[in-house]
Amino acid sequence: ALKIAISFVALFSMPLKMFPAVQAVECSLFDGASPLPWSRRATRTALCALTLAAALLMPDFGFLVAFIGAFNMGIIALVLPPMVFVVLARRAPGANRRLAGLCIVLTLLGVCVTARATFRVVYSKLEAPAHTGG
Repeated sequence: ALKIAISFVALFSMPLKMFPAVQAVECSLFDGASPLPWSRRATRTALCALTLAAALLMPDFGFLVAFIGAFNMGIIALVLPPMVFVVLARRAPGANRRLAGLCIVLTLLGVCVTARATFRVVYSKLEAPAHTGG
């Protein structure tokens, strides 16, 4: 029952996860022109098929997901927010320099945490015995 529930969650959350990719691909393919409904469906179906093929053909798709997660989530959650604040604070008159300095320290800490998490994922992959299949 749990596997069926997880399958439904994956199925119904796919459109939400694919939306940014669909928007980027459609924008680059159709150059701002209004695409025909069948071409939009074909583009979205191709993107889903590409994702499915990647998951089926890669020998260790879990490692790829873990690597991308460790690298991207650290940057998105820990590095970019303080960096954006520093950039915006430089443009604002009378910005608090102490707070900007703290944000730079947080950015450096985020880079270290991201590097450590990414290293751990790669190291655990290299340390684990190879799967023989079957």
